Amino acid sequence: MKALADAGFPQGVIPPQERPNVMLLRQLGFSGRDEQVVAKAAAQAPELLSAASSASAMWVANAATVCPRRML
Repeated sequence: MKALADAGFPQGVIPPQERPNVMLLRQLGFSGRDEQVVAKAAAQAPELLSAASSASAMWVANAATVCPRRML
């Protein structure tokens, strides 16, 4: 990416999302400080904590990968 940027190609950067998604856990009913929210989710609903910690939604870059092709 740096080599392309140094060559003058514009670059887009998608920053990583915060994980676990504490805001989502709060919307699902967990409360307290961030640490308490995560601990409660781990104890009461580990599958929800797993989903809120998943990186699968972060693979936007792979979904939009472009490989240039030389036109002949």
